[in-house]
Amino acid sequence: MADVAGNPASASSAEYDPESETDPLIQRYITRNARGEAAFREFGYPVWSIILNVRAMNNDWEAVHEWFYDLPLEALHAAERFAQVYPEEIEAYFQERLEFSR
Repeated sequence: MADVAGNPASASSAEYDPESETDPLIQRYITRNARGEAAFREFGYPVWSIILNVRAMNNDWEAVHEWFYDLPLEALHAAERFAQVYPEEIEAYFQERLEFSR
């Protein structure tokens, strides 16, 4: 199955597993950090932090890219894809730790 952009969908489950990930964009940029959070391989930011900023900035990905200028735009697209494929993981973080959800 592909997403709306025609990209292959990941083998989605309630929990992300970097070892079995099939989406090439997620696979390239995202892994688990020492705390077990989905995070960017080379940059260390947790994916939830990008999604939280996107929501705070009214879904303005360009504004988020200005704040996280060290992340390639493609990495931000990986965060967006991750949130689409694994929404439970992102929402669980907000609900459990920030008491915030959509």
